[in-house]
Amino acid sequence: MSKVRVLHVLYESLPIISGSTIRSRDILDSQLNSVNIHPVVLTSPFQSGESKLDIINGVKTYRYLGNKNETASENIRKNPIVLLKKFLRIFLFTFRIIKVSKLEEIDVIHAHAMFFCAISSKMAGLYLGKPVVYEVRSLWEERGRLSRPFLTRIFVWLENISLKVSNSVICINENLRRELIDRSNLKKEIYIVPNAVNFNQIKQASLNISGELTFGYIGTLSPIEGLDLLLQAAYDLKKIGIEIKIKLFGTGVYEDSLKKMLIKLNLNNVSLMGSISPVDIHLAYRQVDVIVNPRKKSKLSDMVTPLKPLEALAYRKLLLVSDVGGMKQLISQDDIVYNFSADDKESLKNTLVKVLNSSAKERMKRIDNGYNFVLKNKNWTSNAEKYYSIYKNL
Repeated sequence: MSKVRVLHVLYESLPIISGSTIRSRDILDSQLNSVNIHPVVLTSPFQSGESKLDIINGVKTYRYLGNKNETASENIRKNPIVLLKKFLRIFLFTFRIIKVSKLEEIDVIHAHAMFFCAISSKMAGLYLGKPVVYEVRSLWEERGRLSRPFLTRIFVWLENISLKVSNSVICINENLRRELIDRSNLKKEIYIVPNAVNFNQIKQASLNISGELTFGYIGTLSPIEGLDLLLQAAYDLKKIGIEIKIKLFGTGVYEDSLKKMLIKLNLNNVSLMGSISPVDIHLAYRQVDVIVNPRKKSKLSDMVTPLKPLEALAYRKLLLVSDVGGMKQLISQDDIVYNFSADDKESLKNTLVKVLNSSAKERMKRIDNGYNFVLKNKNWTSNAEKYYSIYKNL
């Protein structure tokens, strides 16, 4: 049987580092290694790149090189005219999707969030007579990046249109699925392909169960991640003689605010380590023993399940997370993760102390339980089979 040839239309991809681009990397890697799927990629005009064709991790990746000043970014507080110009690129991008689809003899077009990719993919699909899948990973408008309410309403309307015109819809968890149905009054089935770990990318790091613990965060430095709460908790503990070592890996719009906090609180034991490439991510995990994900409570964090907690468990690290809905959807077992109440500094402080006071036996048990849970339930090999089933149904 010939493979299903799938064109993945991505708003952004590697070398940009984010939860979204890492999920895309793992989707493509798992499908490349599948006996049933042949993946090809086309990125939006807002993805940086130097050539029109790259080979990234073995996957042919076409670039639509647009204006270098119009990039995919978490900080998009721009005026409506700039956003309108970006939106109008959707028509030229549609022709690019048609061209690549013909060249690669594509069977299915798989558009990934956001609506720019979905609408252009659907127009191309109608012209070519090809089915379109739309994958939603987040509530894009909930990130607080739009300073004008009317723009938020327009973006939600466009996302709802994208859901309705696509032949199939995929999301990453049950909470998000219910929200999408309620918001758009969608009648069609929404498939769930959850976040998972690509064990082909895992290089085992150091294991510390009895020595001094180093706490860490690896990911985008964004206000929603609650890293300011972590620093405040560390400051309070320092005042009572408990000084914890923390390393924060990553960059983002909240980086300058965190730098100012470190100076103000005089936290010499906390380090901003800067960005690290996916290829070298194992080097970051070698430097930490406990991954902390203190996400703040919001509609977004209740709906979206992050990737990094699963990755931490696969690297055999202890895991401390806030009890937002997205985290609980991901993993909730008390014998694996340490939980604290979101936005509650006292709860976070108490949980940090609990981890510090844990025995080597307890640490080892949690590490083993977490690794085995991810290996059995959250791996990309099984996700590739789910994607193939969705494609074949079309």
